[in-house]
Amino acid sequence: MKRFLKLIALTLALAALPVLALAATGSAAVTEGTTYTLEQMLTYALQDEYMAQAEYEAIRAAFGVNNPYLNIQNAEVTHQEALLPLFAAYGIPVPANTAAGSVVIPATLQETYEIGVQAEINNIAMYQAFLSQDNVPDDVRRVFTDLMNASQSHLNAFSRSLEKTGTGLGNGRENGLNREIADTQTRGMGGRDGFGYNAVNNSDNCDGCDSCTTSARSRGGRNRN
Repeated sequence: MKRFLKLIALTLALAALPVLALAATGSAAVTEGTTYTLEQMLTYALQDEYMAQAEYEAIRAAFGVNNPYLNIQNAEVTHQEALLPLFAAYGIPVPANTAAGSVVIPATLQETYEIGVQAEINNIAMYQAFLSQDNVPDDVRRVFTDLMNASQSHLNAFSRSLEKTGTGLGNGRENGLNREIADTQTRGMGGRDGFGYNAVNNSDNCDGCDSCTTSARSRGGRNRN
């Protein structure tokens, strides 16, 4: 009987392994109304920036396109650079970058724009969830707000690309998020973002998104004064 019970326990443990391997990361792990620790917030944020960079890099390689992907891809690296000093400042381990193994390339270029729209929507929603918490240190809040604003600019670029292909799938969601982020900024968490441009009202195509890639070198790290 004991051997039988051990066999059942082993079977159940093995059955759970695929579920563990597929555990959500990045913005996919964040749900509205849940409270997260600082370590969870920083980890999910960095994982999401990893994933965006890997996704856009793979799309560029697969379809041979640069606009709007090249500058947005570079911006995702800048986002990672803004987050990394916070891990050091708060003694939090930096998660490994395994994003390349999770990239799925769609069949058409139009679908890539749809993926870009949804990825940026999810990224913005993640930062909004984090910023709604009271346990976010001021320096972390500044970085999260900057990255959220930058993602809004990227969302605008992908939405315009969808408009050019005649789908228009991103426009309504883009406008709604514009209003939500404007409300967030009115409450004192934003305004003009830390990457040197007004993300909410930016109407430039992101092939002019060099401002996104301006490094926020002074943003990260705990305020020690």
